[in-house]
Amino acid sequence: MAVGRSDGYVEVWDLERGSIKAKIRTDAVPVVALGIVEGGNSVRVVACGSGEVTSYDLEGNRVASLDVIGDWLLDLEADGGVEDLQEPDIDIEGYDCTAVAAVAVDGTQLYVSGASNGSVHVWEPAGRNLIWAGGRMPVFCVQTAHGPDGPIVVTSADDGTRIWDVRTGTHRLLDGVDEAGAGAIVLGEGRKPSFAYFKPGRGILGRSLDGEEDEPALLRTVPEDISGLDVLAVEGSSMAAVAWVHRGAGSSSWHEGVLLSQSPHARPDSLMGSASHTDAVDHVAVAKEFDGHAFLAVSVETSNEFKVWDSAVGTLLTTGSRRGITATAVGRMADTRIVAMAHGFGRDHCVELIDADTGKPVGPLLPWETVLSLSFEEIDGQTTLLINAADGVCFLSPGQEEPRGWFPTHEDEHGRVRLFALWRHAEELLAVASHDWNPDNPDEFSGINRLVAHTATGDSRLLAQGGEITCLAAGQWERADVAFAGGVEGTIVVRCLETGQELARFHGHDGEVTSALFVKVEQTALLVTSGADSYVRVWDCSRRGVLLNATGFPDLIGALDVNDIGVFVGFGARVAFFAWTDLCSVTGLNGEAGDR
Repeated sequence: MAVGRSDGYVEVWDLERGSIKAKIRTDAVPVVALGIVEGGNSVRVVACGSGEVTSYDLEGNRVASLDVIGDWLLDLEADGGVEDLQEPDIDIEGYDCTAVAAVAVDGTQLYVSGASNGSVHVWEPAGRNLIWAGGRMPVFCVQTAHGPDGPIVVTSADDGTRIWDVRTGTHRLLDGVDEAGAGAIVLGEGRKPSFAYFKPGRGILGRSLDGEEDEPALLRTVPEDISGLDVLAVEGSSMAAVAWVHRGAGSSSWHEGVLLSQSPHARPDSLMGSASHTDAVDHVAVAKEFDGHAFLAVSVETSNEFKVWDSAVGTLLTTGSRRGITATAVGRMADTRIVAMAHGFGRDHCVELIDADTGKPVGPLLPWETVLSLSFEEIDGQTTLLINAADGVCFLSPGQEEPRGWFPTHEDEHGRVRLFALWRHAEELLAVASHDWNPDNPDEFSGINRLVAHTATGDSRLLAQGGEITCLAAGQWERADVAFAGGVEGTIVVRCLETGQELARFHGHDGEVTSALFVKVEQTALLVTSGADSYVRVWDCSRRGVLLNATGFPDLIGALDVNDIGVFVGFGARVAFFAWTDLCSVTGLNGEAGDR
């Protein structure tokens, strides 16, 4: 993958390793269009900008260059030869190439560059430049492919989409395609070429490129609310697109971006809408196991809209909104797929169970003050909803309308509970809690936390006391049952649940550790953490915290959840689900771990 920058540099990324393979300084400042050209055993990067189109090898050496402004001016003054361009209504300084691709003609590689005045440059690295007269609007997309009858070139602009004869420079408009801002050449059965484009209300259509004027074929269906596509990509029989949705003036986002992808689990003719929100995502939760139909997941944004997803394929199941959402969880109770949600303010705060398929409430609201977290756990062979509140931990079993008290947290002795984790130690369930310790004024935050293990019988034991704990998990470290405590300085401390002894301490993130979660995958004990540095890191607890993977995100991570299938992350206004096999060497199946 090549990335063009405003300072004229092009970064070439190795997508297998997630690292920069080459950094090339070009004469295009800024880089306004970019292409990767493969020919034989060589790879070239072609950059457009500053009135030139230049190709480079991966060592940064200039291979060929075209002065598009100079050639354009010479062509305007020519008396014969190539057809004169239509007089452009643009400033010479603004003339530039805006898109680039490559195509082989009779064994010779040609670069095809669309320009800001609608013309198209076709040139050999070591030969002359031909200028084709096109429309009058800037060319924003150049597509090339090799069909059964030779090379294919398609250009898109606001005044239409054109297919070109590479040898003569003649073109024709594709009927009914309009500007097709996001289009792609598709080679079907027998390499029969067609052009894929979006038609509002219909989906992704395919218009034949062999001259036949038949009705375009429906290639993919898309979600009904999609308004347009910015990018469309085709690889073999799969498609992906960046789309947008027009939400209207009453929305916090006039245009909402949506990723459409071809899932291996989806219908062959569909493009699925991925998880996206119009505001920052604050909470996410993913079901612990596959329920026979979907891997349920829920995401909640700052403005309190929630979305329920099948995280395996990115399908949106239902949406809704609640005021003041503080916690959420997903699971199955009594054959019903449930979203549990704590929401409301003051006396109106409550826990609500919602049918994940219909979005309708299940049972009465449960009044509850200050719910910190919710989770579905397997306890005594039953799926049970755990409610972690300021006054203790309670649980709700299937068929019950009133939760039962469990694990009193002795706030009068240890201070207010801030964080909570559950673990079975020595055949006994323990609630590990972080208390804010301020004996002089319990209502004020002190920044001094007590780590306490509570039992169902009401006993408790102090494990440690010290600085601020920002996240908490319980699990195993080598063969010991432990608590994992993340801190404001990026440190993760591992303590024995029996004695409170510190077993390990390591630096996990640059800045605050925001989440810590324990999970077992293929009998491997893993700790998954996120931080203020926008990284999710995976640690092998059976090997004293060996770092297995570090995955960086392009926005702040607002929430994180895991199951034995993968990791569900909320970052910025988006969410994403990563299978463990996608996260480098977590399962030991892929090469060295590294940034992804």
